[in-house]
Amino acid sequence: MSAFTVVIGLVPYFIALKKSTKENLVQTDKSGKLQIVFACVSAAMCVLFSVLTFTLPQATARGVFGILNVVFVSLAACLISPYIVKGLGKACSVSKNPSVAVAGLSLARLRGIARSSRLITLGVVVSVLLTMAWTVSKSVFTGFKEQYTSLVFVSNVSSDTDDDYNEIASFDGVSSAHKALWFEAGLTVGGEKKTVNVIGADDVLDIIDFRYITPKSEIEQKFSENENYCFIDEAYKVLYSLDVGDKVTVEYESKKATFTVGGILRQELFGGAYLVINRQVLSDAFSLPSYDSVVAVSHSADSLAKQMQQAFSSKNLFVLTALETFSWETDSFDKIFDLIGVLAIVFILATVGAVLLNVYILRSSRSIERSRLLLMGMEKNTLFMSEFFEHFIVAAVAFVLTLAFSALHVASLIHALLLFDLYFEFYYSFPIVACVSLAMLVFYLFVPFIFAFKKRYKIALK
Repeated sequence: MSAFTVVIGLVPYFIALKKSTKENLVQTDKSGKLQIVFACVSAAMCVLFSVLTFTLPQATARGVFGILNVVFVSLAACLISPYIVKGLGKACSVSKNPSVAVAGLSLARLRGIARSSRLITLGVVVSVLLTMAWTVSKSVFTGFKEQYTSLVFVSNVSSDTDDDYNEIASFDGVSSAHKALWFEAGLTVGGEKKTVNVIGADDVLDIIDFRYITPKSEIEQKFSENENYCFIDEAYKVLYSLDVGDKVTVEYESKKATFTVGGILRQELFGGAYLVINRQVLSDAFSLPSYDSVVAVSHSADSLAKQMQQAFSSKNLFVLTALETFSWETDSFDKIFDLIGVLAIVFILATVGAVLLNVYILRSSRSIERSRLLLMGMEKNTLFMSEFFEHFIVAAVAFVLTLAFSALHVASLIHALLLFDLYFEFYYSFPIVACVSLAMLVFYLFVPFIFAFKKRYKIALK
C-alpha cells in the first residue's frame, strides 16, 4: 500500500511530461491565464490539504488528505516554477552582460523554457521523495533487524518444571534466557478487530530496544505491579487515538480479557501491531501456563539455533532465530522498500531521459533564433554562455523548490499511509535531499557542455 501511495504521487509527472513535450514542439502561447489559475489553485489546495493533514483528529481523514497532498505538493512545485523562472528572466534581461541579458529575455519570453522548467522541477521533487523513502527507511529497518540477530526462540517448553528452562539457560553460548508467552491474538479497538502480537516475556523492556513515548520509569513501575496493564505502540495512538488509561479488549482462543493502556512505546516490530503485557498477568488473564517459550540471547544466534536444534531434537522443542520467526514480516517490509528503490531508480532515469528529450526539442525549435543572433554579430562563446545561464536559472529554481517542498512531501507521505492503517516514519534527511537534487541538477546544468552545444551552432534561417 505504501508503494501505491508513492505511485499516486507520480501522476503529476506524467501530466507534465506530456504537456511539456507538446508545448515545446509548437511553442504555443495559449492558455496563459489558465496556467496561472492552475498554479494558484494548486498552491492554495496544497496549503489547505497541509493544514487538514496535520490538524484533523481522525487518522483516516488525515490519511485521505495526506495522499491528496502528496499529489498537490508535487503539482504546486511544478506549476509555480515557471513563474519564478519568468520573474528571474525579466530581472536578468536588463543586465549589461550580453549572455545574461539574452538568457533573461528567453527565460521571460519563451514558454518552452518555462514549461520545461516544470518538468525538471517535478522530476527532481518526486525523485528526492522516492530516494529518501527508500534509503532512509531501508537503513532504519536494517537497524531494526540487527537488534534481533542475537535472539533465539525456543517454543513448546514445559512449564510444569523448570528443567527445560534450566537446560536452555545453561546451554553453551547462551548469554541469558528469559521465560516468555508470545502469541497472536485479536485486539478490539475503535469497533474494529485487529491482529496483534502479544508479548509477555521477562525483562522484555531490556531484550527489545524500545523508544519510550511514556517515561520509561513510569512504564517499568506499572510493568512490575502485576496489574492488568498493557503497553501499546505509538502507531495505535496515532491510528486509533488510544492513550494511557484507555481500555482494550484482547481475544485469544475464545477467551477475552480487558487491559488498561499503561504506557506508549515505539518500535518498528510488526509495524507497531503488538502489545507488551507482564507475563504472569497474561498467564492469569487467559488461564495459560506461566510460560511456553524461552527467549535466549547469544552473540551468535544462527550457530546457537543449529546446535540447539540438534541437542533438543528428541525433546520436541522448536528452535528458531528471531529473524526466522519474523521472516514473513521482515520479508514483506524488505519487498516494499525494494519496490520503492526500483521506482526511485527508474524514475530518475526516466526524468533524465525526458529532460534530454525536452532539451533537444526546445533547441530544435530555436535554431532560427540562434541563427539571427549569430548574424547580428553575437559570438559563439556569448551565445553558449547564454544557454548555459538559462540552464543555471532553471536548475537553481528547481533546487530551491525541492528544498522548500521536500519536508512537506515526506510528512504528507507519512500521513497518507494512515489511510491503510500503517504508521511508519520516513525520517527527513537533508543530505539525501541535497545529494540527489544536486546530482540531477548539476547534470542538467552541464548538458550544454556534455552535448557540445557550441560546436553545433550554425546559421540556418529556413
